[in-house]
Amino acid sequence: MRRRSQDEDDEVSGSHRGEAPPATAGRSRPPLLEPGTWFLRRFRVERLLGQGGMGAVYAVMDKGQIWALKIVRSEFLDDPGQRRRLLREGEVLARMRHPNVVQVHEVGLADDLTAWYRMELLDGVTLREELRRRRALSLPLACATLRAAALGAGHLHSFGGVHRDIKPENLFILREPRDVKLLDFGLARLSGTPDTLDAQTHGSPLFMAPEQIRDDVPTPATDVYALGLIAYEAIAGFHPFGDARAAGRLDALFARHLNEVPPPLSRIGVPEPISDVIARAIAKVPRERHRDGLAFAEALWDAFLGTREERGARDTNPGEPEISAVLRWGNEEVATTTGPAAPEGSRGHLEGGAIS
Repeated sequence: MRRRSQDEDDEVSGSHRGEAPPATAGRSRPPLLEPGTWFLRRFRVERLLGQGGMGAVYAVMDKGQIWALKIVRSEFLDDPGQRRRLLREGEVLARMRHPNVVQVHEVGLADDLTAWYRMELLDGVTLREELRRRRALSLPLACATLRAAALGAGHLHSFGGVHRDIKPENLFILREPRDVKLLDFGLARLSGTPDTLDAQTHGSPLFMAPEQIRDDVPTPATDVYALGLIAYEAIAGFHPFGDARAAGRLDALFARHLNEVPPPLSRIGVPEPISDVIARAIAKVPRERHRDGLAFAEALWDAFLGTREERGARDTNPGEPEISAVLRWGNEEVATTTGPAAPEGSRGHLEGGAIS
């Protein structure tokens, strides 16, 4: 497996493969730092990890240790208030410690007003990469992965924050030790602070909650909506509104976020308790969802464990050992606490949100 930073997403994923990343409308990209050059006369650039509309991420060497360094372009920090908020929020992120959140160690502002974050460099793959390879995850794996991601989001919520851009590209599967980390807090907002970015940059269209589309104030339930859609895609094998996005119709995609209720996953053999948790998470009205990431994580895991116990009670082979769930990424395995997958034959077939 290759080494990636925590900031690679749909927009930047091609850059390290020698492909030209898409241009950001109305903004030209600044020159990239070359390997062997120095940033702030402190960080020696080893290689580019990715670039996007807000800046770039590099693997850098500092005092004999390698880090991920995210550099945010100065035009996103046009006024002193924006810069103060970014630094304040960066300091809060640097104080956060949770196994399911990427660790930010330091944040600063250069003389040219570019902001930078020094972060741990991660080794593994994103959930998006794994879904491209597999299309769908087994039910135990999907529940274990989303529970970990939701616990990370819940930790941010406990600090009064909202991520606003949770998506498979921002869920990172570590190679060693096996775990999931929530990445890229570039759009995160802490309670009591005005936005540092304009409304057009608040999230990724496939996973934007209705209130984000309406430009209402985000809450932890905004992140729960994204987690629910990711769970839906990881289990069903496709995003329920993905066909509108593939057709390049943002207006149609937003209309479906606002108005359309996806078919329940129970119709393809997913146990109803799990299907109901995910359906609640993607409710159109924020107050009808789980209140935050921790509540979603607990509800999803309780539903999964209840399904496991119910299946065990019905099992005709009383000698069958309790299943130790295995997270499988590539050819690697690691034991985790989970239960049996739903029988493959019990799943129906979904296409574009319709069941066939």
